[in-house]
Amino acid sequence: MSVHSQESDRSSELSGNILLALRLKRQLSFPVPECSLRWERLQVSYRTPGGGVRMALHDCSGALVNGEMVAVMGPSGAGKSTLLDTLTMRKTVGDISGRVLINGRERDERFLLASTYVPQEDNLVPTNTVLETMQFYADLTLPSSSSREQRQGAIRDRLMSVGLADREAQRVGGRLPGGFSVRGLSGGERRRLSIAAGVVHSPALVFLDEPTSGLDAFSALCVMESLKTMCSQGHAVVCTIHQPRQAILDMFDKVAFLTAGRLLYLGPPWRVQAWLDDAGLWDPERVHSESLADMVLDCISVGFEKPEDQFGKHTLRNEDDAERLALKHRQEAADMVKTYDAPPAGAASCIWPHAKRPGILWQYWTLQRQQCRIAFRSPGTLGARVGLHLIVGLLIGGVYYDMERSFWESGCSSWRRLLPTRLQRLTSMPQDRVGVLFLLTLAQSVTPNCAMSFFIEDRQYYCREAAAKLYGALPYHVANAVTEALVCTVNGAVASMLVTMMAGLPLSDRWWPMVMHLVSHHLCASAMVQMCARLAPNQDVAFVFSAGYIILCMLFSNVLVKVGTVRPSLAVLRWICSMFYATAGVVEVEFAGVEEKGFLAGDRVVSNIAIALGDGQTLTETGCLGMVWCFYLIFSTVGCLGLKFLSVSQV
Repeated sequence: MSVHSQESDRSSELSGNILLALRLKRQLSFPVPECSLRWERLQVSYRTPGGGVRMALHDCSGALVNGEMVAVMGPSGAGKSTLLDTLTMRKTVGDISGRVLINGRERDERFLLASTYVPQEDNLVPTNTVLETMQFYADLTLPSSSSREQRQGAIRDRLMSVGLADREAQRVGGRLPGGFSVRGLSGGERRRLSIAAGVVHSPALVFLDEPTSGLDAFSALCVMESLKTMCSQGHAVVCTIHQPRQAILDMFDKVAFLTAGRLLYLGPPWRVQAWLDDAGLWDPERVHSESLADMVLDCISVGFEKPEDQFGKHTLRNEDDAERLALKHRQEAADMVKTYDAPPAGAASCIWPHAKRPGILWQYWTLQRQQCRIAFRSPGTLGARVGLHLIVGLLIGGVYYDMERSFWESGCSSWRRLLPTRLQRLTSMPQDRVGVLFLLTLAQSVTPNCAMSFFIEDRQYYCREAAAKLYGALPYHVANAVTEALVCTVNGAVASMLVTMMAGLPLSDRWWPMVMHLVSHHLCASAMVQMCARLAPNQDVAFVFSAGYIILCMLFSNVLVKVGTVRPSLAVLRWICSMFYATAGVVEVEFAGVEEKGFLAGDRVVSNIAIALGDGQTLTETGCLGMVWCFYLIFSTVGCLGLKFLSVSQV
């Protein structure tokens, strides 16, 4: 079968699913609540650097009810996204005035339960399947009292309404951090999946930003048919859209035209011609050569020169013209919103009385499953990192191979003969062992940086989700930290076990404490890198923060430079270096008690590296390990705070 015929069959099947959903109009597992939304005299302004004020929205009013689909159109910079962000409580910058009422009442935080926002760029996980994606959002948005059967029913309803019922097992697909790609859904299917995930909890209001952007004509039509299906199920849909073709424009119940922050028209598409004619903008000659939407956008665009031979006489030429047209519409809008004063009959509120988002523990468990899927299905997250630690362990272990032989001069066990040729040493120097421990500790500090792109992507993922308030920063951070701890434990153990076995560490034969110290330090270093990723504005700055701290740790690890020889004003920096405590701990494990075996230099090495506390006391091995974990908690806590307060979309 040819590719063309396969695509035709697929298109026919998709259209059939959508039309079937339209004809069924069956009762949803979670019915859409009745509601009306109106906004009155909305204004948004920004302070300019010169002390002035720039208006982004001018006195906009409008309304909609269940079952209506409204298009918000206008030239670039007209205020479309500003209006959408203001209506959805996503606006975080600027001065906002006016009122937004839902069922005749001032909106509050419960508005987020009654609405959903689907951004232009989806936030789907490429390695998840369609069903896993829907289950993730269902678990976070459906009422905590809902049963498993109700959740599965809601998922089936939504996949049917967007024509993806037969694609449950398909991977979402897309680009992973690190440059890897996963094959999966097409662009149009991803967009429809984003819509289905957003409405799985049956919100009354659905807002979308450019749902057809970047799609071909057929995919765009399929997306809009899915939205029309949702309107037939009771949703009220508002979306910004750029230059739709006539078939799509005719699907809308209302269209809103904005320019320069002013709402010029809000009404049915079939009245646009009468509105243009009344405003003196109707040009019969142009409408035959271009679509109605294109003609309107050309007419209302201001802010640049519009030659008469190109744009004709019937057009707005400056903001004064736009303001005069907007003034006329404001009176019509004021009359229109009066009809929405009373809430729908029998609907005291569009929020279910029993509707309540899942608690923090359920949020954590849902996010934990999601994070584990992301981590263990991504070759860049797991395979490459494990491979790097394997190579690092083999390199360091090969260079410092079998130092135990050079001290005791005893025969080697049979398994050691299988390893590479031994590094020939005339004597066993204490600095050799300190050197390999320092390099291994340093390697455990540096290698987490290879996951920086993953940490940056992780922060951006949360940033995109935070506006919807599906979950808090704490459960997300804890789920992420637990998953990262699992990965780091494997990575740290691989490198540590290879080096300790190949190099003959430790002399004290306390192998497990040695590995535990090194793995703990690796976890601490990973938390530090993740903290840098959450505090820095971008990946380059995050690398600067991380590299700067690692260099500081190298200087004050008490190996390259003895801190006792450094001027006190600089030596005080050693207390903020996690590697200072990690190095002292592994040296203590390596040499503690080896003088009984004839290695008389052991106590001297420990005393040189040990952390002095005063009065002849030094920090014990357990104390060093405890300090490493204290640093881990500090880095993790600061990273969580950075996620909560710094990873916020500025819109």
